[in-house]
Amino acid sequence: MVGYLLVLFYLVLSVAIVVFLSVAIVVLLPRYNAIPQQAPALQNKVVDFKPYFFVAPYLQLGYRNKPNDNSSLSIIWFMTNKFELSFRYKINSNSNWHLIDVSAIEINAPGHTPKYEYTASLRKLPNDCTFTYQIIEGNSIIFEAKAKGHKGINSPYKLVVFGDLGSFSEGKSQIASLVHEENPDIIVMPGDIVYGGGTVAQYPERFFPFYNSDNAVLNIGAPIMRSILAVSSVGNHDLGKRGNEDAIDFSKHPDLLGYFYFWKQPLNGPDNHRATHIVLDGDLSTQEQFLKETAHCFPRMTNFSFDFGNAHWTILDSNLYSNWNVDWHNSILREWLENDLANAQNATWRFVAFHHPSFYSDLNHPNEENMRVLSPIFESGNVDIVFSGHAHCYERSFPLKFKPDNELATASVPGKFIIDKNYDGNTQIKPKGIIYIVTGGGGAKTYPESAPTTDQWQPFTCKYFVDDHSFTACNINNRRLTARQITAAGIEIDRFVIEK
Repeated sequence: MVGYLLVLFYLVLSVAIVVFLSVAIVVLLPRYNAIPQQAPALQNKVVDFKPYFFVAPYLQLGYRNKPNDNSSLSIIWFMTNKFELSFRYKINSNSNWHLIDVSAIEINAPGHTPKYEYTASLRKLPNDCTFTYQIIEGNSIIFEAKAKGHKGINSPYKLVVFGDLGSFSEGKSQIASLVHEENPDIIVMPGDIVYGGGTVAQYPERFFPFYNSDNAVLNIGAPIMRSILAVSSVGNHDLGKRGNEDAIDFSKHPDLLGYFYFWKQPLNGPDNHRATHIVLDGDLSTQEQFLKETAHCFPRMTNFSFDFGNAHWTILDSNLYSNWNVDWHNSILREWLENDLANAQNATWRFVAFHHPSFYSDLNHPNEENMRVLSPIFESGNVDIVFSGHAHCYERSFPLKFKPDNELATASVPGKFIIDKNYDGNTQIKPKGIIYIVTGGGGAKTYPESAPTTDQWQPFTCKYFVDDHSFTACNINNRRLTARQITAAGIEIDRFVIEK
């Protein structure tokens, strides 16, 4: 009898424990999940973590595949040590925080101690939004910034374009300050991001301190890229090339081609390696290490496209290489370009950017007209403006159409022009042809002493300016574009309007 009572007692006790635990789980678990930040609580202020940032966070398009992906951005940063970090963002001050995963990979650029690259990929951002993001280590906020998302196709926006910027100059610092004041929605840089070799070491010395500084200091630098999307084409100096050398020689610098470490841009260009091959030279072990670190993006990232607002952008590699499989006579490259523009006909605006200009009067770069062979493709694709750099000046062409005499020409490309000189950008604002802009005054040395006289301008040249550094700012409102060229002194030297 006693045994029976003991069994009954333990049975009742077991049922009671199960009921108690069930009630506790139902009552307490939702409360626990509802406030996960309670343990531990985050500090309200940003902790100084600067010594550990090799490069502070900045916005990139990311390795997307579709040009019309207008809802995602990537935040990239590099650190000297590996940390367990988390990332969160909110669309406005009243919304909830969204916690997203952070990826971290070790980067071993030749000639450098290991660094750690972190990426936070933001998906499904609403158009026209601003958002705040934070990077967290433990219970400390180690970085915080506000940034802009993509623009909707019906929203007005501002873009800024300038190239040839990666040198030490007072003009470069002034341009950075003025661009920050302009507060654009997107920045496009048509090449020569850092001088002279485009190395990994030169980016944190000659680029990021000016365009991604912690504070806005007049004529020194500004916190631009942590808040505003920047896109770049590849220039000759970004490849360690001063001219048309046959190969990229790692014997000059073991950490060449920093472009492929720091820029994270779409991989939707030609994927046939014969059409995108860049010849490497120098120490074989250095080459192998570079290829191991950049296999996911080299060399495909030199040609790509994307949409922003109501515009489609096509970014091209204009560098000449000894391997004829990579120049723009190649049928694979040309077919990709034709298809890219054909698929973008629903966009209100179509812009193209690359480093070496097709049409220019500048005397410092003779016989570098190889990109002229693409003019017929641009025209059939209804391109509105082509932006370039390379020449350290500002030039604007009249609207023009061009047919090369020989589509296989390279250095000098003569041909037949149709130039619309009735367009003045003021009262006559519907151009008949493409406007070609050279905006290579972003900071590299200008050469006013060797500027062409007015009677030396080419017939297609409408404006030419080389007396100061400058940048291009365009306000786009639906089918109307207003462009201004602004000097490092803040003086507007050109203005024109296009209406479609």
